[in-house]
Amino acid sequence: MSRRIFTERLSQVTSPHGRYTFGLRQFLGQLGREQGGASGARSAQLLGLETTERSVLRFIHTLPLPAIVDPQIIGIDDWAWKRRERYGAIVVDLERNRPIALLPDRSQKTVAQWLKCYPTITIVARDRGKEFAAAITEALPHAKHVADRWHLAKNLTGYLDKVVSRRWKQLTGVVDEAELPPEPVPVSSRVRRPRQSVGEARYQQVLALQKAGFPAGTIAKRLGVGQRTIHRWLAQEYGAYAGPRKPRRSPLDWSTRYLRERWEAGEHNGSLLWEELKVQGYTGSSRSVYRRLAKWRDHPQKMGLPASPESIPRSPFEDVTPGKVIGWMLARPGTLTPQAEAQLDQLCQMDEQLSQARELTHGFLDLIRHHSGEKLDTWLKDVRASRIREFLTFARSVERDKPAILAGLTLPYSTGPVEGHINRLKLIKREAYGRAGLSYLQHRFLPAA
Repeated sequence: MSRRIFTERLSQVTSPHGRYTFGLRQFLGQLGREQGGASGARSAQLLGLETTERSVLRFIHTLPLPAIVDPQIIGIDDWAWKRRERYGAIVVDLERNRPIALLPDRSQKTVAQWLKCYPTITIVARDRGKEFAAAITEALPHAKHVADRWHLAKNLTGYLDKVVSRRWKQLTGVVDEAELPPEPVPVSSRVRRPRQSVGEARYQQVLALQKAGFPAGTIAKRLGVGQRTIHRWLAQEYGAYAGPRKPRRSPLDWSTRYLRERWEAGEHNGSLLWEELKVQGYTGSSRSVYRRLAKWRDHPQKMGLPASPESIPRSPFEDVTPGKVIGWMLARPGTLTPQAEAQLDQLCQMDEQLSQARELTHGFLDLIRHHSGEKLDTWLKDVRASRIREFLTFARSVERDKPAILAGLTLPYSTGPVEGHINRLKLIKREAYGRAGLSYLQHRFLPAA
């Protein structure tokens, strides 16, 4: 008589040959969603459940992703798989403040393919990137674009930085020649006109190639320099300087009067002198003080100082940097200290372009802060009248994306909530020590919002 071996199928408890019940699998999968594979396995063992990291990860992927309710208002932005090399895209439902999609890349094809699946979308908040704008236009031609206000301010800051940096070189050069004591020129020094003419010849060559229709990349390859160097030469309207360099001035130069008085009084301790200078507002390093004192110790007869300490003038740019000037221009009216306000006014009185840049910056930031797009056309006219080339470039980009910018200035939507979710996504990604794939991030990131 043949013998038959049979097993009873417990379909409500577990699967055939399963080692975990359905309830335990769901519990371990949810635990993995909250904590990850290794951390989830350790927490399970503390509860008396024997499992492994791989089992927890396997149970994570068996759980279903949350269903996407037809969205109407979304925000989209990119996030970095590897910074400056590879990027993905994230989509957030701004009405429910929940991430609804995580895309493997930010290309126009991938984004447009996802957007086509949801024709209910009517408003999309985005950054100033061309790829997102093209994808939205392709997939949802009826949807309204909303340019993010923070990205607008960031773009403006980048162009303001270029203006201040360009004018700063001329301002400091004029002040150095007019107010600082002339430095003794050795008799044996030679004027390096031939080297400077070489730099001018290279600049003329750049102009000739540009007039012939060659792009900056091709010109850079022909001359053996970087493309950014070509852009800088064209912006500054002169080529590489090859003449003798002026010695760099240090913040310590303006504290030499006090330092010399203390030195002649018998105080030769560099650390103590540095602490005293810091109390007076010196922002340099202690090494600068040590090097200056070392020269005085080695050559006491050549201290390199004028006969009277009072002959050292005080520069209007003391303790002022281009970064500080940019920060002052971006600050809200009435928030600057009286000293900073006075220094900024003095700088703007010395240079007309800085004064115009200050007014244009305040005008555009007022539009952003008050969510008002009515005066955008007036601001664009003021930019065209100013003839500041950096602001003209920014104004042209505003003209190209004007409907989205007007929507960003008037509607309450932005990519701010998207940035918050990206911050959480980065934390989850880094917890996996570079081994997080798209499926893992989707199962841990999307349901936990």
